[in-house]
Amino acid sequence: MNSISPQILGAIIGASISLVAAVIVLIFTNKAHDRRQAAQHAYEQDKENKRHRQAKLEDCYLAFSRWEICFAGIYIGMIGYVKGDFTEERAYEIVKLKTQGGSKEQAEMIINLHFPNLKEKYDATQSARGEIVKYFPPNPKGSGGLKGFYSAQEKFEAAAQQLKEAIRIELENL
Repeated sequence: MNSISPQILGAIIGASISLVAAVIVLIFTNKAHDRRQAAQHAYEQDKENKRHRQAKLEDCYLAFSRWEICFAGIYIGMIGYVKGDFTEERAYEIVKLKTQGGSKEQAEMIINLHFPNLKEKYDATQSARGEIVKYFPPNPKGSGGLKGFYSAQEKFEAAAQQLKEAIRIELENL
């Protein structure tokens, strides 16, 4: 009956093309926004993971250092026992006075749960610790003598330093 005028038909076609173009632009804009959001989320997650790992490494370093200092106080106190200057009972008193629980276990837990790559260095410190403990009561005072005791101390200190250096390197590599 009525035919549509060419101007109206042109306006309808133009509006339809504009609508289709707007929808296409909107789709591409949303996809780009989603990609940017995903990248931002991944960056923030990575940053948070690094912050968490850094805090764990710092906790491990501090716990191990506290334990190392405590243990050093014990084995330095044992020099008199190894020399034969005091009795086994006095040696036990030194151990009781210097014992500080929790730090070694905390460091060990952090290494086992979060940084298994440090386990070998940690085990080396425990092995070196075992060499010192051989001189503690009730072991005989003469098992290697004072020279052997000092050598065991030096090995322990070197192993502890290597572990702390490994923790520092791990922290640098975050």
